[in-house]
Amino acid sequence: MLLAASGRCAPAGLHLGAAGTVSPPRRRHHVTPLVRCSSQQRPDCGDPVHQQQESLAVLTLRTALLVVAVQAAAAAAPQAALAAGWQPRRHIQSHLRKHFVSEETPKQAAARKAEQRQAAAAQRAAAAAAAAEQEGQLSLQGVLGSAQRKLQQLWRQEPVYSVGINNRQAAYCGSRPPAASPYAWVPVALAGGAAALLLLGGRLRLPFGGERRGQGGRWVRDRSLGGKMVFIPDADLPEGGAKQPRPLWDDLDGDDGGATSAAAAAGSSGGSDGEAGPWATAAPPTPAAQPVLPSWWQSPNFAVYATFARKDELQRQARQVLRQLEDAKMLQGLDYPVSGLVSLRTLCQEAGGYQVKPRTESGRDAMLRAAVAAAMAAGQEGSFAMLGGDHPAKFVCGLAHDLGVPEQRAITIVHAEVAARCRAALIDAEAAFRAGNQADLLMALVKMAGALQTFPLPAGSAEAELVAAGVVKQTSLLFRKAIFLEIGAVSPQLAALAAELLGFNPDLVMPELARQLAAATAQLQQDAPQ
Repeated sequence: MLLAASGRCAPAGLHLGAAGTVSPPRRRHHVTPLVRCSSQQRPDCGDPVHQQQESLAVLTLRTALLVVAVQAAAAAAPQAALAAGWQPRRHIQSHLRKHFVSEETPKQAAARKAEQRQAAAAQRAAAAAAAAEQEGQLSLQGVLGSAQRKLQQLWRQEPVYSVGINNRQAAYCGSRPPAASPYAWVPVALAGGAAALLLLGGRLRLPFGGERRGQGGRWVRDRSLGGKMVFIPDADLPEGGAKQPRPLWDDLDGDDGGATSAAAAAGSSGGSDGEAGPWATAAPPTPAAQPVLPSWWQSPNFAVYATFARKDELQRQARQVLRQLEDAKMLQGLDYPVSGLVSLRTLCQEAGGYQVKPRTESGRDAMLRAAVAAAMAAGQEGSFAMLGGDHPAKFVCGLAHDLGVPEQRAITIVHAEVAARCRAALIDAEAAFRAGNQADLLMALVKMAGALQTFPLPAGSAEAELVAAGVVKQTSLLFRKAIFLEIGAVSPQLAALAAELLGFNPDLVMPELARQLAAATAQLQQDAPQ
């Protein structure tokens, strides 16, 4: 029985032939065979009711999907308010509304128009003022221009030969012949007046007169008269005596020696306080013929052995320390630290006396001044650890060699620093003496004594003379005597130097000091219990 006649579905993978026979599938065609359901598997496979139900289910499913899609579209659609607020073409309508549609109230519009009217009125007033000023300037320029034109016309109408030919066309083409100008006497009068002033200037008491120029004298500026020029004549010459030329520099070693002898006489007679005797102001000392090294100067010793590699490394480190000191001073404005100077001194010493080269001489001298200040502080405290264990004088002399400072220049710098410290100490002592503060007075004297013990000034030095000149003018004789006796009682070895700094003559005040010390010692012995 054939499958088609039975009405059953063919099994999967079988095809019906033309004669109704079952033929196996053709393998050469790679097509998926049609799946047919058998009556054994599904009895209702070919039932129309079943097919109608399937169609109804499919329709229901499609309807549900359509409803879901409509709801999703409705949910995704923008709200009415947002849609109304959206403007196409990048808000062209809002832009136009902002520029062309006014949102201000009538009162605001009226106020704005009033302000605009006031601004326009102010601009018109300013423009009118500027125009009036310009018209005034133009009128002044017009008046000056017309006056200049009138003068030119007047000058051109005059004859030509005044000083030169002013108008060649008028001279050679005019109807009138050239003639002398009536103003030709003006240059002649000016030349005559100048000659009269030069010849008669002395009688008229003029600074450029001939008679005063014949006299000996000079014009100087007197500050007491407000800077006016005053003529100071030379000494009157005898009758018929010839005028002697004045030298450019006064000869202090001449026959008379007037200025020097007068100063010495004034110094030995009474001084600034008008009191004769040992407490008179000393005369300026005579400078030495040749500079002599002071007692504190110590030539550096470089008996240190080191290999070449070690020396090169030490020299490189010394240059690096020098650059750090200079950069800190130049870029940051910092003072030269004592630790950096000590490091530089140690490296140069270990390198066998190596000399660094600072950038400028002023920087080199500033480093040495900082070292001198540190040395005086160490000498006052009695602690040499801050200087690397060296004596203050040895440290300063060695650093001067390391920096390449000449000996005389280094000595001058040290003496100047010592003199400045002594002057400051004396001023502090004067203030404490007037206030009656004994503690501050002793501290000032200790500071001064520490500086002098570390770097004693030579006898008759210029620095001591300058300090004495300032102290004598600013302090009293009573204060100077008290300070001298106090220093002499505490440090007798510094008494002579203190006398020079205070303006006394050591040859006169030292015996007086010895006498008073002896009297004080005798008084103490008498007061001592037996």
